[in-house]
Amino acid sequence: MTAAEPFASRWKRRARTIPLMLAATVVGVLASPAILTAAVVVDLAKGRFRLPTVRVVLFLLQYGLGHRAVPPRQPRRRVARDP
Repeated sequence: MTAAEPFASRWKRRARTIPLMLAATVVGVLASPAILTAAVVVDLAKGRFRLPTVRVVLFLLQYGLGHRAVPPRQPRRRVARDP
């Protein structure tokens, strides 16, 4: 088992990575129409009709949106009901 990361270094790292990830996500979302258009043109020009470049761009965009600094929603507890 590895040693736990010290509290101060953890927050120092997070103070850099969280704003960078949010900024990259915002830039990616705003630039996505141009990036996707370029990816489609590149794939079709190379004869790749399954559009692998477009799929990679969409995956990276989804990764950025899915890993933003918002905690996931907690599932609701199910309450047993009497029949």
